[in-house]
Amino acid sequence: MRLLRHLSVSTTVTLSLFARGCLGQYPDMIVGSYTDEETGINFDTWTAPPAENGDGGVTFGIVLPENATTNDTGEYIGYLVLTSFRWATDYFMPDPYSGDGSPTITYIRSSVNESRYELVYRCQNCFSWDDAQGENGGSSNSSEGEIMLGYAQAADGPTNPARPSEITLQYHTLGYAQWVVPVGNVTRGDYETWSELAREAAPGECEV
Repeated sequence: MRLLRHLSVSTTVTLSLFARGCLGQYPDMIVGSYTDEETGINFDTWTAPPAENGDGGVTFGIVLPENATTNDTGEYIGYLVLTSFRWATDYFMPDPYSGDGSPTITYIRSSVNESRYELVYRCQNCFSWDDAQGENGGSSNSSEGEIMLGYAQAADGPTNPARPSEITLQYHTLGYAQWVVPVGNVTRGDYETWSELAREAAPGECEV
C-alpha cells in the first residue's frame, strides 16, 4: 500500500494536531500499518478512501518516541507535502502560525509523480501552540495517553501552491475528520535512529 495514493498533486490536504475534543465527521478512518521500504520506518496509519469518482483519498501515518507515554513529546515522524504551519481558533481560513516556539519540519524522504506524492518528515516542537498575544495557548500531551489528529482535503488546489506561507486553502469538498490515537500504539523503540535520517529543513518558500 502506498501511503498517499489516488491523490493528484493539485489536491489540497490539511493535516492537524488537536487537543482532545470532538470526534470524526465524514468517512470513518480505516486503521492500518505501513513500513517505508527506503527508511524502514514502521507507521500506524489511517486512511480516508477516495470519493466515488476517484478524487482524493489520503493515508496518514505517525510514529512517536518510545517514551512518549510517560514523557510529553514535542515531536513526531509523519507525512505531508508542501508545508506551512497554520493557526485558527474557529471555522475559517487559518493564518500562518506566529506564536512562540516555532515548529520545524525536516525532510527524510519524498517522491512525486503524476498520480501521487509521498513525504516522510520529522516535525519538532509540534505538540504545543500559542498565538502572538499569548491568549490561546495549548498543548497535546502524549503522557495523557491519547492525541487527536485531523485532516481535510479538497479537490481544488490552493492558490499560490508553490509558496506555502501565502496559500489560500479551498473548501474541503473531499471530506474531513478528527480521530483519537492511543499513544502506546504509535511509539517505537527505533524512533531516535529514524529521526537522525532527517537532514534537510523545509524552507516554507519555493522559487517560481
